[in-house]
Amino acid sequence: MKNPIEGKYSTKPPIKGDRKHDAEAAARFVAFRLSVGRTQAELSDEIGISRKTISQIERAVSSINKKVRDHMRLRYGMNLNWLDTGLGEDRTVDNRIKNDNTTLLAKISRMEVELNDLKNLVVDLISKLDGLDTTNKK
Repeated sequence: MKNPIEGKYSTKPPIKGDRKHDAEAAARFVAFRLSVGRTQAELSDEIGISRKTISQIERAVSSINKKVRDHMRLRYGMNLNWLDTGLGEDRTVDNRIKNDNTTLLAKISRMEVELNDLKNLVVDLISKLDGLDTTNKK
């Protein structure tokens, strides 16, 4: 946020309730959520809050509460100064690597589930085809 006197960015968080700040922080929050590959529903489940709350944060209807801030910092390495001011990196390099690994593991896990589902469909299809084959031989 620009300091009107000096024309420079302040490192202090803006005053709570500043609607421009809330909108800017909300936009950074959305960008960060997308960068870690989470939907509103996935993130709300992780944190233990409603998807509606995430939506309200992202629309700057609600401020980003301590529970959400702490989760984003601890789980994804979010730089809270960046969230508040837009200054600096969104997270540290070490946390980027950790987050990239976490994201990859989550994707692999989802792919394993999808692959297992596909395997079950193929097995069912083969069983049905075998049933048709034995019916046709009679």
